[in-house]
Amino acid sequence: MTQKNLKEWQLKASMYITGGMSSSFRANQFTGVPMYAEKADGARFVDLSGKEYIDFFMCHGTVLLGHNHPEVKQALIYALEKGFFAGIDSPETIAFAEKVCRVVPAAEEIRFVNSGSEGTLLALRLARGYTGKDKIIRIDGHFHGVHDYLLANNLVSKVDYKNDGNRASRTIGRTAGIPDIVDQVVIPIPWNNIEIMERILKEQGDEIGGIIMNVIDYNNGCFLTTSKYLQQVRTLADKYNVVLIFDEILSGFKTGVSCGQGYYGVTPDICTLGKALTNDVPMGIVVGKKEIMSKIMDPVNPVIAGGTFSGNQLGIAAGNAVMDIL
Repeated sequence: MTQKNLKEWQLKASMYITGGMSSSFRANQFTGVPMYAEKADGARFVDLSGKEYIDFFMCHGTVLLGHNHPEVKQALIYALEKGFFAGIDSPETIAFAEKVCRVVPAAEEIRFVNSGSEGTLLALRLARGYTGKDKIIRIDGHFHGVHDYLLANNLVSKVDYKNDGNRASRTIGRTAGIPDIVDQVVIPIPWNNIEIMERILKEQGDEIGGIIMNVIDYNNGCFLTTSKYLQQVRTLADKYNVVLIFDEILSGFKTGVSCGQGYYGVTPDICTLGKALTNDVPMGIVVGKKEIMSKIMDPVNPVIAGGTFSGNQLGIAAGNAVMDIL
């Protein structure tokens, strides 16, 4: 499909869809034009002209088992035939949760959400609700979704490169519409620099409720950390009563069923999972220590967590199939 054809489709789509695309991340960064596909199977998809492509992109990292996987498809058909999708849980919901809890080290309990962004938002709320402290440490360059708290300093192009590693980073790349007041509760710092993290915690530990980070930075080119660094972060989090959050929306299940935390041998207090978890079907989960997750059901001052489509049965069906295959 030529750029001219794609542009024509974008113009047509733009009559009804803002920008002609359902997500601002779907535009080709060089041309500004999104791709439109007809079908996909395995490692390939076909555009509207019938041209076939190898999908190295994997739909933002979701299609771990390939497009149109037969076992996932059969699970979705079974779920469709049950006749309900939202607002009610099922035996399959419980089965899926049990499978995740058996293999993910941090997963003592689970809550279902609808996306990665919703998952990291709930993770922050749990950290704050559990500790009673409002500030969050986040890492320069790590992507955690599109909500207001973390939509800055989240790509290679949105990093404070003038930071020499001896201070917290400046806020870089915040989108329009996010108030400056967010900076009062989010502290960006460089990755793999335990000294600056320790200094920030010494200075502000009584105000910091959580640390959130990727364990493998797939979003910027698959940058790695070390078990030593993560264990040092784990030790600091324990020392200062800070909830350690691993955002494994992208890294989850890419290194094995125990995810990045199993690969490195360091267990967080909370972990967010999605994408490959259901092989491209919308779903996310927040898992964590029972002591922290139980704050959701606190009879006096709960952390509210819920939604109409949380634990939707199509996502549950796909998740069960994926876990069985893995």
